[in-house]
Amino acid sequence: MPKKGKEIGGNGNGDVGTEMRPTSEEIAARAFSIYEREGRGDGRDTDHWLQAERELLEERRNSNSNSGVGSNSAPNAGPTASSAAATETRSARRARGI
Repeated sequence: MPKKGKEIGGNGNGDVGTEMRPTSEEIAARAFSIYEREGRGDGRDTDHWLQAERELLEERRNSNSNSGVGSNSAPNAGPTASSAAATETRSARRARGI
């Protein structure tokens, strides 16, 4: 699991540093928000997961370039951790075909 730290950055080549990569819990929470926003339709969990990851990475890149290294602000935290855990479990089951 990626480490959370204050330092955010990459190698300058578009690659994302470990500290910048969102955790599974953060991605699951954002994916659940997207799922709800789009009407709770089934069958798009992978799309929602990938979109959530892209959004979080973009927000962190923008935050890093706008406010300097060390910013850990989360303007839109999304659902609570309990709903994130539930979503991750559901997504994992779907990925296994259950």
